[in-house]
Amino acid sequence: MIFLDFIIPFLFFEYSLVIIGFIAIVIIETLIFAFIAKQKLKDSLIIITIANSYSTICGYIVIGLTRLIVFGLILLMFGEQLKNTRIINFLETNPIIVGLTGNMGMDYYKYHTGLPIEILVNFLTQFILALIVSIYIEKKVIKKKMSDFRIGKAVIWANVGSYIFLFGLMIFVYLKLQ
Repeated sequence: MIFLDFIIPFLFFEYSLVIIGFIAIVIIETLIFAFIAKQKLKDSLIIITIANSYSTICGYIVIGLTRLIVFGLILLMFGEQLKNTRIINFLETNPIIVGLTGNMGMDYYKYHTGLPIEILVNFLTQFILALIVSIYIEKKVIKKKMSDFRIGKAVIWANVGSYIFLFGLMIFVYLKLQ
């Protein structure tokens, strides 16, 4: 089916890794945040867990809406042409469109070797959107609890560090599943 899971990000393949990723991100961000913001580890863990809970939910919504917008743009661009099976075949097999819309089911990795472009596009777009949302939301949540000029810098570095780790982990796990 065309664009089966474009609305809900992380629906199939990545969903099983969300909890592991969330825990890893909280631990990494807590360590980086506590070091840069010069906060106690326990206080940092509590605030980072709360902030990440909000940013995770918002990230899901933003990524889902982005996929919905991309799908809407495709409908606008191709409109009536979607009745043509060649266009549908193109949309279902174009790696960039497949990656942007997340049109990959749970068993996608079984039929593709290596790291296909659609997986890379999917990971990159999700991570870039999630990173932007995380920094914005977490900054807002943390600044309500703490007022320090280092907070913004600490949030940015904590997110960048944790997302680099998580991106590498996702690629590693994907390749190991093959």
